[in-house]
Parts: sequence; C-alpha cells; structure tokens
Amino acid sequence: MMKFLGLCVRASMYGVQNRRNYWREVAQFNPVDFKFSSVMTREHFERVLASLILPAADGTVDTSDQVDDATWGNVKAFAQACFNKWQQAWGPGEFLTIDETMVSWEGTSPAHISYIARKPHPLGFQVKGLHCSRSRIMLNAEFCEGERVDIDKEHVAQWGKSTAVTLRASAPYHGTFRTVIGDSYFGSCNTAVAMRLHQLYFIGNVKTGHWGYPKAYLKQVCSRRGEQCFLTKTWPLVPTRQAAEAPPNTPTVEVIAGAHCDKKPTCLVGTRGRSTPGATATRFFR
Repeated sequence: MMKFLGLCVRASMYGVQNRRNYWREVAQFNPVDFKFSSVMTREHFERVLASLILPAADGTVDTSDQVDDATWGNVKAFAQACFNKWQQAWGPGEFLTIDETMVSWEGTSPAHISYIARKPHPLGFQVKGLHCSRSRIMLNAEFCEGERVDIDKEHVAQWGKSTAVTLRASAPYHGTFRTVIGDSYFGSCNTAVAMRLHQLYFIGNVKTGHWGYPKAYLKQVCSRRGEQCFLTKTWPLVPTRQAAEAPPNTPTVEVIAGAHCDKKPTCLVGTRGRSTPGATATRFFR
C-alpha cells in the first residue's frame, strides 16, 4: 500500500493524462530519473486501485457499490490525512498555485458530482487544490459539496464563496507571506485584500470577479497588442463591499491592478510585483 500511495504522489508531479503512459518506456512519459515499473507493475497498480476500499471508523468495511454519507466522510478524512502528511513532508517555495481539478468518478454517491466539459475527466468530484508552484505537488485541497453545503463553510458569510475557498485552501500557510497565484475563479480585489489580511500575497486573473476593479478602463487603454497599464489603490483590510464603512484607523493594503494586451487584454490583480519589464518570455504551444 505504501508503494501504491507513493506512486500516486509521484504521478501528480508529471500530469500525464493517460495513467498507462507512466509505465511506457518512452522518455516523454517515463522520466529518466524515475521508472514506475521499478516500484510496481502497472497490472499490480491497477489491481490495488480497483480493490481500494476505505474502512469506517470502527474498522468495518462496506463492499457494496453504494457510497453513503458515512463512507463519503471517510473519503474526506483519508484525503485530509494525505494532505497533512504532504504538508509535513514538503516545504513549498515562495509561490503557491490554487486551481480547480476534477477527480474522475463513475460510481454512485450522495456526494456532489460536477460536470465540466473542458476537463480531461469532465465528470466527477470537483476539487479546489493548492499546489507548490515549482514542484506541482498538491499540498491541500477541498471538495466542492454543492451550494447547500458550501454556503455554510468558514469565511463564506464574510468574504463570499470564491474568496472563502481560497482562504480555506491556503490556511496552512497563513502568516508565511508566500504568494498565492490563482485564475479568474479566485481572482478579485476582495481575494487580494483577504489574503493580505492573513499575511499572504496574491496575484490573480480578473474576469467575472471585478467589483471595485477598473476592468472597463484597463481594457480601453490596453486595446492594441503590446500596450500595458498599471494602477494602484489603497484598500482597507475588510471585505471590499464594506470598504466605504470601514473606520478611519483600519489597516490598509495597496492593491495593484494591471493589464496587458496580447491577442486581447488580460487583467490582473495583486498585492506584490512591479511594472518594470521582466525577462523575455517564451511561449510554448501544446
């Protein structure tokens, strides 16, 4: 079992979509520094995966196909135990990345099942995961459990859904002043302020979460390829929709709004960085 779990963690570092490719003797899929077949054959791995059942708290095992609420709780507890162990074993670098992913599911379950057509595995459990940006190792994650369950989770009432899940996923690293990078689901002025309140920096893409963000202006001034613009605004460390009512002595943070135009304008929000040109970037097409 330890070998099986070790291969699962190792596989997460490479992101190959077809699981069988990890055992192929091709450098593109099987990195030269590690061979999956040296630990366990693919057939043995598949048998363990097919037989894996999580026991209940009293040690009993339900072998039926139906996953009830108690078993779903065991799945979440097992996942959290893995996350805790990974956090102890791996010290991430300066940057953390938060993103959504799908865990394929073909069985029956009372848990919330999502369908996102653009994903490699479109049907399954949707997971909001926090990763070390450099190693791509998942450090923490949270299952999406549907609107009725998620609405009662920590931080939602104060900060809203997308900001709240960012705070919960990054909670083990609050106070470390690392930088969390997120896509447009997580990116907003509200998230940038909330993360800074918990002593983390944030950089994110802005699309729909643009309350308090000068999205229209930035798209107007960055309409031709190569144009860019950066603005700053001082926000009190409270939810952005409550900023107008914040007491005068409330601590503040400077939030950066930036945009650049490639084929179309891209809007960013952050609490760290500068507008001076960086190193020339090379674009890779898949």
